[in-house]
Amino acid sequence: MSSFTITETPFLLLAAGKGERMAASGKKTPKVMIPISPRFPGSLELNILTLNRLHVKSIFVSLGSEIRALTKHLKSVSVNINTDLSVVNAS
Repeated sequence: MSSFTITETPFLLLAAGKGERMAASGKKTPKVMIPISPRFPGSLELNILTLNRLHVKSIFVSLGSEIRALTKHLKSVSVNINTDLSVVNAS
């Protein structure tokens, strides 16, 4: 039996989707970027930062139709994205 280590486990975060129900409330921001509270960032950023604190080496994000907005946002919060659009590290 092989041992399980969280740092070696690749993670997939689902951030795809247009968030059409959010548009009805006047929000044009992808759901995963909307802050959870004044103290916490959006769910995508929070998950990436948490996995980074656990020293996870591979984090992949399904960015979907909001790829441009999400890529721009992730770069603005110091998350490096490699060329195949997988998130590799949050500084």
